[in-house]
Amino acid sequence: MISNTHQSLRQEKKNEAKIITQPVEVTPSTACRYPKKENLINLRTNAFAGLVLLVLFIALILASTNLLLDTVPPVPQPNVNSQVLLNQTYKGTERGSVQVSALIQTSDGGFVLAGHTKVSFVYGGFGDMWLAKTDAYGDVTWDQTYGGTSPDFASALVQTMDGGFALAGATVRPGEVYREMWLVKTDANGDMIWNQTYREIGWGYAYALIQTSDGGFALAGHADSKGVGEDGFWLVKTDANGDVTWDQIFGGVWDHAKALIQTPDGGFALAGNSHPVGAGDSDMWLVKTDANGVATWNQTYGGYQDDTAYALVQTSDGGFALAGVTKSFDSRHMGSDMWLVKTNANGVAIWNQTYGGTGHDYAYALVQTPDGGFALAGNTYSFGAGNSDMWLVKTDANGVATWNQTYGGTDADSAKALIQTSDGGFALAGVTGSFGAGDEDTWLIITDANGLGLTTTTTTLAGIGFISLIIIIMIFIITVSSRKSRF
Repeated sequence: MISNTHQSLRQEKKNEAKIITQPVEVTPSTACRYPKKENLINLRTNAFAGLVLLVLFIALILASTNLLLDTVPPVPQPNVNSQVLLNQTYKGTERGSVQVSALIQTSDGGFVLAGHTKVSFVYGGFGDMWLAKTDAYGDVTWDQTYGGTSPDFASALVQTMDGGFALAGATVRPGEVYREMWLVKTDANGDMIWNQTYREIGWGYAYALIQTSDGGFALAGHADSKGVGEDGFWLVKTDANGDVTWDQIFGGVWDHAKALIQTPDGGFALAGNSHPVGAGDSDMWLVKTDANGVATWNQTYGGYQDDTAYALVQTSDGGFALAGVTKSFDSRHMGSDMWLVKTNANGVAIWNQTYGGTGHDYAYALVQTPDGGFALAGNTYSFGAGNSDMWLVKTDANGVATWNQTYGGTDADSAKALIQTSDGGFALAGVTGSFGAGDEDTWLIITDANGLGLTTTTTTLAGIGFISLIIIIMIFIITVSSRKSRF
C-alpha cells in the first residue's frame, strides 16, 4: 500500500544583533540635526511597532486566506473519501436507475457511457441497453435506450470509425429464456442504424467488443455450444454490417471471456476465467489466436481457489497484462485481492502483484499509463468509507503500488470502467448506492493524474471586508503613534 509522506519541519535560529551605542556630543550648531533623546526613543518604538504591525498584517492576511478565498470542495457530497475534479450521478427517466458497464472519452472532451436501465426492486429484472453522451463536465447532452419487453444488457462500447458507436451485450427474445449476443450500431447521436444477434444452441453473452482494423467487429464472451450449460470462450468476427464472417469457441465448461484486444499481427487475445484447464476452481485464462480465430497458444494463471481476469491490455513491450481478482493468493487469506499479472509476448508470467486488505477487493478495469506503469479500478471492502468503495490503484512498471484512492460513501459503490483522460488524469464509471437518487445509480468520477481533484477558490465580500477592517485599524494605530511622537 501507500506510505504517507511526512514533511519534516526545520527550526531556524535567529541570532540577535548586539547594538553598541556611543554618546554623541551635541553643540548648539549641530543640535538641530539630531532628534532629542525622547524623540529618538519614540522613533525607535514607533519603528518597532510599525515592524510588528507589518508582520501581524502579513500573518493576518495569510491566516485569513480561508476567509478571503472560500475553499469550495469540487465534490458536493462530503462523504467522498478523495476530492475529485467532478462527479456526476445518472438515473434513468423512464425505467428506474441505470447501471454502467463501459466508458469512453470522445474527441470533444466529453464522455459516452453504456450500460442498462434497471427496473425497480419491486418488479425485479432489468430493462434496456442504455447509451448516454455527456459534455466535458459530465452533463448529459443526450441518451438512448434499446430493447423490448425482455431484459437487455450492454457490457461493452466502442466509438466507430464513422463517428458513431457500437454496443455489445445480450438480449432475450420475447417468449424465450436463452440470452443471445447482441450488437447494436448507432450514429453519432445514438440513433440505431442496425442491430444483430448471435446465438449458439444455448446461452450467448458478449462481454467485450472491438472494432477491427478492416472496419468490422469482434465480440468475445461465452456460449453454450452444446445446450447443456457448458460454456466456452466465444469469439465472433463480423463485417462492417454485423454479419458473421467466422466464430470460434474455446474450452467448454464454464469458461467466460471477459476481455478482448486485437494484436498487431491481426490476431486476437482473449482473457477471462477457465474451470477445467487450470489448477484450481477457476483460473485466469489467456488465449491467443491468429487472424482467423484459430488458437495459437493459451496460458492459465492461478492457484487452488477462484481466480478471474476481467481486463486485458497489450503492453508497450509486446507482452500482456491481466487484471482481476484472486482468492488463491489473497495476501491475508481472509477474502480476495485485486490481482495484476504481467506476461511476455507468449503469455508466460513475468511477475504478479496483489492489492488488498482484510476484505474482498476486485479489479474490473485496467490501463497502461504513459510512464510504463498501470492503473487498476474496481471496488474494495477493505478500505474507504462504507460497505464498499470505488478503488483506484496506480502502480509503477513492476506493479508496485505508488498510490491509491477510494471514492464512496456509507453504501455500496464500485467502479466498472476506467480510462486515462486526454489531460493525463483518470475517469472512472460505475455504480453508487451512496449518492444520487438511490437504487444504485451510474456514477462518473473524473480525477487528476494523482487520482485527486483541484480545489477551486472564489473571492467573497466577507473576506474582503475582514481584511479592509484590519487595514483601517492598522492605519489608525500608526497615525496615532506618529502624532504622539511629535510631542
